[in-house]
Amino acid sequence: MSTNSNAPMMPSASKHGFFLGLALILMQTIFYLADIQVNSGIGYLSYLVLIGGLFLAIKAYRDQHNNGYLKYGRAVGYGVLVSLFSGIIASVFVFILYGIIDPGLIDKLLLESENAMMDQGLDGEQLEMAMEMNKKFMTPTMMSIFGVIGQVFMGLVFSLVLAVFLKKEDANTFENDTL
Repeated sequence: MSTNSNAPMMPSASKHGFFLGLALILMQTIFYLADIQVNSGIGYLSYLVLIGGLFLAIKAYRDQHNNGYLKYGRAVGYGVLVSLFSGIIASVFVFILYGIIDPGLIDKLLLESENAMMDQGLDGEQLEMAMEMNKKFMTPTMMSIFGVIGQVFMGLVFSLVLAVFLKKEDANTFENDTL
């Protein structure tokens, strides 16, 4: 019996990434409406959503598209692809939120950042230089770009671990597959 261990990843990865992105947007909307800071302890909930979403996506890809088999490398690759799509979806929302819906959020973030740096004991000149740098990077565009990059990086880290548990190689196949 031949198994399809190289089923195309793009169609299902885009679908899973879309739904994972929507889940992250929903969580971010709840945080926004409840005025919960993402950098607070509860902000780590988004990592749990990402891990859960990647687990379900990789497992579904293995079971529905690869006849229950999936190599470690393809599991990692699939997880990163899902993370890319979810990062793009979530970053579009970040751009809309910070650029259109509530541009004052950036000023709030800058103020919180300044307070945190003052608590660290930075002197006036160091604080001023750090705040100038923060202002350059805290724009809706830069936050969206770094959001996609961060999502892909975290997706890679989590996929490396999840793939250990979700891989399942076909013992009957002695193909010489490469990634």
